[in-house]
Amino acid sequence: MPISAYARTPRPRTSCRKALELALLAERFDAETARELTLINKVVPAAELEAETLKLARKMASGPTVAYGRAKALMQASLENTMESQLELEGEAIAACMTTEDHREGITAFLEKRSPVFSGR
Repeated sequence: MPISAYARTPRPRTSCRKALELALLAERFDAETARELTLINKVVPAAELEAETLKLARKMASGPTVAYGRAKALMQASLENTMESQLELEGEAIAACMTTEDHREGITAFLEKRSPVFSGR
């Protein structure tokens, strides 16, 4: 059986018990604690926040955005789907992504040994 995104999708690390504590007690905590609780992915100094945010936004925008959107939807759906239904959705998403200009560009760039230039189509 193939390993899918379903099998590799990390489940929420913040327990229901901890989430309830955060919601009910409304206690303040710092950014590092938020990262440790996996509420955020990264902590940067305030002076670097805008530059880091723009760097990440540019990286995401220059990638295969159609595939990113499909991957995000699949990851979210995997929390509630059965393995069978998730595999079916993943197959449909892969087939749809294979019809995009970005897919063709990715394959062409690989064969030409160059970096791809994605268009979001």
